[in-house]
Amino acid sequence: MAAVVLLDNNSVLEQCTFTNIAMVKGLGEQNMGCIAIRTNGTGITRDNRVENVAIAASP
Repeated sequence: MAAVVLLDNNSVLEQCTFTNIAMVKGLGEQNMGCIAIRTNGTGITRDNRVENVAIAASP
């Protein structure tokens, strides 16, 4: 589970605020819980704010 999954080249994720991520227990990835921002590619991720990310790993 991630708040944002950016799978692209030449994209920009900038000046965003993500709050209250993964607040429901059991909905995260089985082995790694929750990741707020997951990217893959040659884009730019900068000046973002992440607040209140819970550990919501599946049982």
